[in-house]
Amino acid sequence: MKTKTIFALASVLFLLLLNACKEDREIRTKNEEIIIEGSNTEFDLVNKLVLEFQAAHNDQVKMSVKGGGSNEGMNKFLEGKIDILNSSRLINDEEVSTAVSNGITATQAIIAMDAVAIITNPKLGIDSLSLSDLRAIFSGELTNWKELDGPDLPIHIYNRDKSSGTHSYIRRKMVGEKELASYREVASPDQLMQLVKGDLAGIAYIGVGSLFDKEGRPDGSIWAMNLYIDGGKAFSPYELVAVKSGDYPLTRPLLQYFKKFPEGEILDFLKFTLSEKGQEVVRKSGYFAVTDFQKQINKENGIVF
Repeated sequence: MKTKTIFALASVLFLLLLNACKEDREIRTKNEEIIIEGSNTEFDLVNKLVLEFQAAHNDQVKMSVKGGGSNEGMNKFLEGKIDILNSSRLINDEEVSTAVSNGITATQAIIAMDAVAIITNPKLGIDSLSLSDLRAIFSGELTNWKELDGPDLPIHIYNRDKSSGTHSYIRRKMVGEKELASYREVASPDQLMQLVKGDLAGIAYIGVGSLFDKEGRPDGSIWAMNLYIDGGKAFSPYELVAVKSGDYPLTRPLLQYFKKFPEGEILDFLKFTLSEKGQEVVRKSGYFAVTDFQKQINKENGIVF
């Protein structure tokens, strides 16, 4: 009787061990490739970070990076289809609620800082605009450049599609809950730049990092508008001190969201991104390193290394 009991217990333990090993294999298989999707603004930056990280790990960590826009990426993230969401906008209350319902904690990390540049053709002849000017343009109140001491040309607005977090950011900043003025919808930052380069009357917006070439220099064939708040001094999106101080008026954090607090290879990647080496990649990509204030926000979310 005792022998049968011992045998039964041994069988149970063996099955438990077998199932645990099976589950462990399934976890490793599932996470064999870390899937990162979302913001087109962050695409090139995060791709560079991935390549540097993989090089340091002898390419043992498999990772894929795709764009598609922050809003589209958010939908996939909330469905549990991706491991890391790149987002150029904050998650909203409704999305947090959906995440919780789906067993996703949506842990947030700020990985860089961005200045949203307002771009025009260099030959337009206008070097600065106020926030009031921009709001009047994007709301449709101003429709001709001559109203801003420019040439007698109708203003052509080029706008990112609604999957874009930058679209959401500009809409909120310029018109709140209203609709933006008539515009031509464009899918990617590169397309925006090409259209504005070829259109003297064009205006658009873009993450400042997209304006830098492979050597880390600003693209001289596009004009990044100096911006000011009425009555104040105008600042360029290229000015580090002005961006970090908030004197340049269109700044935002660049974010990543995780389904749960990062661990394993995902945690290693986040640590690398926020390390001095990772933040140097951020700077060389035309963006700005995480500020002390943003580090404090990360700390409050448990992101402390």
